[in-house]
Amino acid sequence: MNILDTNSSYLYGWQDIETSMFNIGSKTPEGNPKLSYVTSLSNEVWWERYGFGKMKQTILFVGDEQTAKALEWFALDYGITVKKDQFYNVKNNAHRGDQSLLTVEMKQTVIDYIEGHGNGIVITNSDEENNQLIVKIAENIVNKIYPQKIISLDLINTFDKSQVRAELLNETSVSTIKTRMEENPEEARKVINPIVVVIQEDGTECVLDGNTSLAAATRARGWKELSTVFINYTEFGSTEEIRKENYVTFGLYANKENFQFKSPNKKEDFKRIINNLLVKNNIDLSKSLHIDRARELIYNKYAFITVSKKQLNGVLTSILTDFEKSQARLKYQGNLITYSDSFFKKYCWDNYGSKDIATVIVKVSEAIYGKGIGYILRRMKNVKASKGAIIFHYTKKEEIQAEETDGWIQDTIETIQFAKLSIAVEVLPSFDE
Repeated sequence: MNILDTNSSYLYGWQDIETSMFNIGSKTPEGNPKLSYVTSLSNEVWWERYGFGKMKQTILFVGDEQTAKALEWFALDYGITVKKDQFYNVKNNAHRGDQSLLTVEMKQTVIDYIEGHGNGIVITNSDEENNQLIVKIAENIVNKIYPQKIISLDLINTFDKSQVRAELLNETSVSTIKTRMEENPEEARKVINPIVVVIQEDGTECVLDGNTSLAAATRARGWKELSTVFINYTEFGSTEEIRKENYVTFGLYANKENFQFKSPNKKEDFKRIINNLLVKNNIDLSKSLHIDRARELIYNKYAFITVSKKQLNGVLTSILTDFEKSQARLKYQGNLITYSDSFFKKYCWDNYGSKDIATVIVKVSEAIYGKGIGYILRRMKNVKASKGAIIFHYTKKEEIQAEETDGWIQDTIETIQFAKLSIAVEVLPSFDE
């Protein structure tokens, strides 16, 4: 069963990622479509928290209406009784219904969720259903289902940025939009779309759409804030793998048309994500059958974010033309992970510092001539630690190919082993899986 089945009802749970407060309810096929429906709760505090993307959604049941309604009553009866102070639902307004319809498994799923031991049920959608999900999220933004918040540019600029495109910022587009913002700010504020921010699973913020507008506003005189929409990560899919794909596809879909205050998708943007798709599906472009399969995958996955299939065909043709020369580059077409200072701080403490192990963060390019060893030995001396760890990370794609050729990290490991030092070496992933 899947969430897009319009003939089904479902039981949903919302939980605040910071306060752990709950809101549980059901949705039947009647009324608003599932993907634009949020909740019937009118609690202003809940909606304010939802407006900042602080509410994560969990699906607890998908099926017939009678069972969904009965399970809603059971969930609220249990939750409000056991954890009254943690529910936005003040009282149980659900109908008791036929409780004999409920299985032990259904009840346990609900109880585990309320007690913090379970994550509901996993729903895996097809490409077509995920495409519908992305379109509906975009429509929900336009229709202001997600409340728009006025946020300072200083704050937005502290958020992570999702690199949907091969080129994160087009300076020509940024300059053009900046000029328009300064020349006609009143009209610009009417036309410019809100910055779309996803609240990630770890609670951090990431800009999915609006990087060009954000850069332009940051440089424009008189602009101190922008309208912003916050969406919780759970609304982009039920698994991390699905969400990562949907983030990228959403970013491209949001730039499908050449609006006045947007920088449209380029051929290179499509080429990069299609290369990723082909690699993920083990497509061998030297084989005719694989090329046919590639075309089918591309149409199914990305036709809805382009003006026509002809555009996708042109991208595939370009990939095939460059195939012989680009195989090495094809390997590195993913989004290079950019780690933040806060990530490093938490990662080092959780994995090493809490165990009295000194750590240093080193760029892969700095492994040459044993710089990592020098850094960690000095760090171990300063903090009087008997053990240490060197954490290498990639900052640019050129480092990957250089490391494969030169092998300075392996040389570092061998040097440590030769000197019999108590130093661990870890290399952080370079690309999203």
